[in-house]
Amino acid sequence: MPSSWQIVKRTSNSRNDTGGIHSKTPRWILEARSRFARIDLTIKSPAKVAGQGDDFRTDYNQESPKQPSGLSCSAGTSYERSDMSFLARLLTSRWGPIVTGAIVGVLAPVLVRMGNPGNMGLCVACFSRDIAGALGLHRAASVQYLRPEIVGLVLGALAAAVVFREFKPRTGSAPLVRFLLGMFAVVGALVFLGCPWRAYLRLGGGDWNSLFGILGLALGTGLGIVFLRRGFSLGRNRLATPALGWMMPGLMVVLLALLYAAPFGRDAAGAPTGPIFFSVTGPGSQHAALWLSLGAGLLVGFLAQRSRFCTVGALRDLMLMRDTHLFNGVVALTVAALATNLVLGQFQAGFEDQPIAHTNALWNVAGMVLSGLAFTLAGGCPGRQLILSGEGDGDAAVFALGMIVGTAFVHNFSVASSPTGPGAFGPAAVVTGLIACSLIGLVMREPPAAEGARGCGGRGTGMDASGSDEREENGGRTRALVPPTGS
Repeated sequence: MPSSWQIVKRTSNSRNDTGGIHSKTPRWILEARSRFARIDLTIKSPAKVAGQGDDFRTDYNQESPKQPSGLSCSAGTSYERSDMSFLARLLTSRWGPIVTGAIVGVLAPVLVRMGNPGNMGLCVACFSRDIAGALGLHRAASVQYLRPEIVGLVLGALAAAVVFREFKPRTGSAPLVRFLLGMFAVVGALVFLGCPWRAYLRLGGGDWNSLFGILGLALGTGLGIVFLRRGFSLGRNRLATPALGWMMPGLMVVLLALLYAAPFGRDAAGAPTGPIFFSVTGPGSQHAALWLSLGAGLLVGFLAQRSRFCTVGALRDLMLMRDTHLFNGVVALTVAALATNLVLGQFQAGFEDQPIAHTNALWNVAGMVLSGLAFTLAGGCPGRQLILSGEGDGDAAVFALGMIVGTAFVHNFSVASSPTGPGAFGPAAVVTGLIACSLIGLVMREPPAAEGARGCGGRGTGMDASGSDEREENGGRTRALVPPTGS
């Protein structure tokens, strides 16, 4: 970096960060030696020091519209003008997760008021289960509906990624393991009866059973961190053909078309035969208007993509680095949900008679231990996985598809809980999942040769030695911004 450029602002969410800006002959390397560090730099040009020119800010997972002249960094490094729109600055600042969490906390109770099941305005695990049922993957008649919120999350993230030039198709990092992690994650979630988002929404609605689920989520995340510290890695992915990045958004468009057309047939007795099934009673029959549900999903998807909102990442960063950047969003979600439920008259405090919940504390904890472990090993909560799939991440899409298939398994094999308690094989499935995920955490390592070849990276983006861009959301190692050869 030419000496005339000045680093005027530097923030990091890692206490393990080495300081990052140092000289290495013959070029400067910006390093982030933290597994999950997010480092922002505001670089001031000589002209700007004199009151002219432009400031540039980098959150090194973003693609740049313009790079400061004279600053030598690889294609993985990015710069945003400090005069970007107020909304863009807000969402990429420390306020981003707070704003996103607050909006989720308001929209979810509103969706409940408009027809969604109780304390289930937004729940990725439950809504994946409903989609699996609507597609005929399971025949639990009470939970079959093509939830437009899921469609909106992916398409909203796609819109944000395209607008801000972060749509980067990529794939190739342990897809089968990710698929299995997705399946095990929803096993735990449906034994508890909710994903991490719903756990906090249940708390905001007065369901004290959620406290046991949140405790389990924290324990599972902590266990995942143990494996991360021991070197767990799902490997590095690579750039893929652009068509692959559009697969998951395309699938969402198909689901939306099926929901709108509502094709189904009936046999001689009048029973529905598919291909699409819709519940007439139970949680699957309870839903807000299509346009409202889709709009809420689009908004949350857009905001979450920009702010990197992640409920599991929040606990991970809090435990691993004592960083509250993402956790502030979780707090905002819970507080906003509490306030909105109070305003709408939906707050009901207690353990008993809570909507779509049971009071078995042991399996509420154990189920979410499994979910927290699986989500941590996979690199993010279920909402975050959907957001990444909207950005073109094929690995996250595989995980999301694993969740849908996993929900079908849960209902077909009597694993899912009900308001009366865990299913017949729920406890056994949770124990099996904990053993399987622990084995994955123990045996999955990145080959030493791959570690040596690692180059640029950031919170979600990596570069190999050849300079090709790649994504790395899971437990990676050194993240560095390395100048391309010959720069």
